[in-house]
Amino acid sequence: MADARDLARQMQSLRMARTMRNGHAMHRIPRPSAVMALVIPLLAFEIRGATRATIAMEARSLQPGRARSQLPQPGITRFDMLASTVGLVTLWAAVMLG
Repeated sequence: MADARDLARQMQSLRMARTMRNGHAMHRIPRPSAVMALVIPLLAFEIRGATRATIAMEARSLQPGRARSQLPQPGITRFDMLASTVGLVTLWAAVMLG
């Protein structure tokens, strides 16, 4: 999926293309009508990106409800519980003392 930078880049590209097509000067802060005209193309851009991500995940056999790894997953042992308890007590003591 696209992050905010991709979306901003796409919006800037659409604004410049629309400016060249219309022959008007591009304003630093777009007018509300210009922003509304970009909503549908930006939505289409996001949907296209989400579709590509979905296809890529399905190609890698990533599906909801299935394990992502074929490797055996280790269980939680007594040592894990002891280490967690010691860590939490140490963190609590550091917060209370410092």
